[in-house]
Amino acid sequence: ELISLLGNPVFSNLLEAHDNVAQLYRIDGEENPTVPSNEEHIPVTATMEQDGEHRIVKIFKTSDPLGATVRNEDKSVVIGRIVKGGAAEKSGYIHEGDVLLAVNDVDLEGKSINDVCDLMSSLRGTMTFRIKPCPNTNPTLPMEDTLIHYRALFDYDPESDMYIPCRELGLPFTRGTILHVINDEDANWWQAYPDGENGQNLAGLIPSKQFQEQREAMRQSLSVPSDEQPQ
Repeated sequence: ELISLLGNPVFSNLLEAHDNVAQLYRIDGEENPTVPSNEEHIPVTATMEQDGEHRIVKIFKTSDPLGATVRNEDKSVVIGRIVKGGAAEKSGYIHEGDVLLAVNDVDLEGKSINDVCDLMSSLRGTMTFRIKPCPNTNPTLPMEDTLIHYRALFDYDPESDMYIPCRELGLPFTRGTILHVINDEDANWWQAYPDGENGQNLAGLIPSKQFQEQREAMRQSLSVPSDEQPQ
């Protein structure tokens, strides 16, 4: 029975989570625990092992988002975007185009984006991913960040944006905010930090300049009365 218990995946994950949490504390000479402050950067704990053509990735997740968005391709769940500063990016084992087959032994095939996002946001501690790697992934080539500074000309609330790929990763801002864009590869959604934040934190998603201009043009065209439409 002991061997069966120790071999149980749930028990193994519990022990691993305990070890990872224990690494965040140290006991000084007076046996008083020293807890890292919220401002202190805690490195991501991640491991990877190969299982045939699949990759088994374990990431210790805190209450922060994983830092990745997903999309559906037929019945598959595919990594659509890796956000700078998130646990997925820091691990180095999860890449855009990878197929997520399962997380914590939950089969993801056929699940919607909303189902996957709800599952991911509810998990804490060690997350175990079974991944079918994207054949075009070359992890030896680091992605270079751009750095462009913008002053926002409008207010933005991701909670009210029906088009954002993941509201949890959205970056709210107000008119006049200085935004530091560090990734503008996506035509519609850029990755950015607000002024004063550093690169150790998770970047947020904001609408690209082109996408926002298109939405504003559409909004204005819909607000014009039909009898005033150009002939």
